[in-house]
Amino acid sequence: MGAEEVSDAQQADILFYVFASRFEKGRAETFANEIHKNANKPIIIADIDPKGDVQGGDTLFTEGVLNKGIFQKIYGYACWNTAGNTIGTALPHGILYGISKEVSKVKIKNKVKKRMEYAQKWFIFNRLLDDFTYHAIVRPKALALIKQNKWNAFRLNDEQTQVIEGFCLKELQPLALKIAKNYSNIEGGKKISISNIIFDLPWNRTFEAEIDFTIKK
Repeated sequence: MGAEEVSDAQQADILFYVFASRFEKGRAETFANEIHKNANKPIIIADIDPKGDVQGGDTLFTEGVLNKGIFQKIYGYACWNTAGNTIGTALPHGILYGISKEVSKVKIKNKVKKRMEYAQKWFIFNRLLDDFTYHAIVRPKALALIKQNKWNAFRLNDEQTQVIEGFCLKELQPLALKIAKNYSNIEGGKKISISNIIFDLPWNRTFEAEIDFTIKK
């Protein structure tokens, strides 16, 4: 990414946290507290399952960070699939946003800044809904329903896909609204409001989901 690693956090422009300790009792809380303590600086978070048997984020850790009200301070965030996919999403996203913030201090029109900030907020929230909420909370329930019906989670037919999409959307909506309510800015205490939530399984399997929504500007 062209970034330079430093040994002293005080010298860093952006702090990059990799949480890979979800199986260590109490670590989720202390790690979230550590991030909160350093939230005066831009932050990137990669939440990784070291065993590789969960596609989404750790519930205790993610809720811990959410409850601190610092997600609007976060420049990059991901917790999906492999360690490579998680880091490969969070790190370039966070650094790119950091660069754009620096550039915007020079010569960028206000309407472009607003588009940039909306895109940033949308993408972070999308990661929360897809990486964490869907894969860690909703998808296991969907898989249980699929197993109950003796369907193949990797090869759903169109009718089965529609049933699972409807189930996931129903489960996702209240969780999304709850996350939006807690998604506050530590600087201004601003809340966000989302609507028009759309959930789709484009490849007729639960592994990948497309989640879209509108954030009230």
